[in-house]
Amino acid sequence: MDKPSRILPPGSNISSVPYADLLGTWHVVASTLPMWKDKKNVKITYSTIPGEPETTLDDVVSYESRSAKLGSAPSTVRGVDRLQEGATTVWKWRGKGWLMIATSKWQLLGFNVSPTTQSASPESTTEPEWVVTYFESTLFTPRGLDIYSRSKDGLSDAFIESLIEEIGAVGEVEALVKDGGMFRVPHD
Repeated sequence: MDKPSRILPPGSNISSVPYADLLGTWHVVASTLPMWKDKKNVKITYSTIPGEPETTLDDVVSYESRSAKLGSAPSTVRGVDRLQEGATTVWKWRGKGWLMIATSKWQLLGFNVSPTTQSASPESTTEPEWVVTYFESTLFTPRGLDIYSRSKDGLSDAFIESLIEEIGAVGEVEALVKDGGMFRVPHD
């Protein structure tokens, strides 16, 4: 019997999303987005915003140029993610500061996170923490995918390849990973 896919097509709703377990820092370890090709140490940190629903996230992306000298300060992009009405895994991102005019839509296609509650099931701890996100195209970027890991070296090449294989079986996004479309994002 084939193992069920951990990756769902864009537009799918996941019935039970552990929003609190998505909080914290994630390392972008693989991507199809051209903006990460010359970057390293790409991290995304999600936190709650006081007075907002648990599904509204403060979003800080930090990264460095691959040619950055050791000790250089990373660049950052800040925004707010608001869960779309009627959706369980689709957010609209809006930039902060001078990026306030920029928006994008993204969603979770699959994940494995460690529960923060005592009711953790044994199956949830058998594989590393990961997230696959899908970004719709904007005026400035093509549509694309990222694979996040809780740890910068928490996903083996074989594990990432297994996720890419599953993504490749999802018709709506298979073209994004076809012929090596997904590349590794390095971390120091």
